[in-house]
Amino acid sequence: MKFLIISLFSILYSAEVTSIYKIDGMMCSESCPKAVYDSIINVKGINSCIVNFDNETATIVYNDDFIESDKITDIISQKTYFKVKDSKETFNLWNWFFN
Repeated sequence: MKFLIISLFSILYSAEVTSIYKIDGMMCSESCPKAVYDSIINVKGINSCIVNFDNETATIVYNDDFIESDKITDIISQKTYFKVKDSKETFNLWNWFFN
């Protein structure tokens, strides 16, 4: 019974966040988005990454219990040399339910 309660609370409080990052400096439509994707996808806490060359953005879904937005920005910048800014557009399912 304790396991069930703990599991329920961990699911409810896990924070999956979707953030959009502005990526400046991509010059090609194939290898640059792939470089951004490859730089972040295997990091613990990252669930998905979609890079849009035309909009110069990366939409990243992550668990903020494992990684913070600033760390994501730093990792992409260090591994790709692109300028990365968090656009502060985020979606959090927990906040959506209760706000």
